[in-house]
Amino acid sequence: MPWFVNVIPDPCVMDGCNGRAVLFCMACKKPVCLAHAHISHRGEGVCDECVASLLPAEDRARRQQQASPRATDEDKVRWAFRVMKLKHSATEREINLRFRKLAAENHPDRAKTEAQRKRFQEKMAKITEAYHVLKKHVQQEAA
Repeated sequence: MPWFVNVIPDPCVMDGCNGRAVLFCMACKKPVCLAHAHISHRGEGVCDECVASLLPAEDRARRQQQASPRATDEDKVRWAFRVMKLKHSATEREINLRFRKLAAENHPDRAKTEAQRKRFQEKMAKITEAYHVLKKHVQQEAA
């Protein structure tokens, strides 16, 4: 840690960071740790969010793509098997049957309240996406 940075007992405000803040952002005044700060030679720092907001739109888009790499196909397939609650050795028929069963259980029309309807819609979106990922995966394996 540089000599000019004082450790602040506050937690870092960046999402998912468990680190302790070492300085306050000069722009937004939020506490951030060294992993999320851009520090000048004078010891003044700016957080990642403020730096991103100062960049032109195309630079922001490029930085977001670099910061969040796309999930690989294998990760998507593993995720889809978890969502559908299937074994990795499932056949196309088993995938179709499981999709129909989950779709019948979680269809938004079965909801009794508006909150339940929203939950069912979100769940159906995940189930549908997982189904399409698995169908594509099974077809690629068959080819």
